[in-house]
Formats: sequence, structure tokens, C-alpha cells
Amino acid sequence: MKSIKFIISDCNNLETINEEVERQEDSDMCMLTEEPSRIMDETDEQTSGLKAVANLIILTRYEIMKVCGKVDYIESRDLKNTKNMQQLSNNLIKLRLCFD
Repeated sequence: MKSIKFIISDCNNLETINEEVERQEDSDMCMLTEEPSRIMDETDEQTSGLKAVANLIILTRYEIMKVCGKVDYIESRDLKNTKNMQQLSNNLIKLRLCFD
């Protein structure tokens, strides 16, 4: 089963991210952000740089489960402070988001 990462680039701290996750769960949305976001599967961990950036994608919980069966976690990063790959990986915050 594949895992999907949702990268929300407009969240800068854990409190904001937690509020965003709660808001998304309340609205039955898995991801909602005004900035471009990237979706990749777990095997793409080594190449999680600035490439493979997609246009804004908004998926309902049903659509996500249809694609991968389950959402394992959500990741957020602050793109404004990202100058290189090391800083990018330091900025990643993992949160568990289950849809059982």
C-alpha cells in the first residue's frame, strides 16, 4: 500500500499545522492550500527536493483513499526559508493523519 505525503507550504509552525489538520478533518478535505503542493509516494523520499512540484491539488478524503487506500501522514515545510536540500529536510514536520 502506498503512502501519500501532503506538503502544505504555507504552514510555518506546529500550532498552525495542527489547526490546519483539524480544519481539514472538519471539512472532510485532506489538503487545502493556496500555494502549489507536491504529492509523491514514500519510495520517493531521496528525491524529495524542489523537483516534482505539481500544481495545486485538492482531493477529498474519498479520492485519496481511492488512490492509495490510506493516508499515513502529512508533511509541512516552509518554502520561504529553504535554501538547500539539508535545510529542506530540517524543515519537514511529520504528522499522523488516519482515515480508518
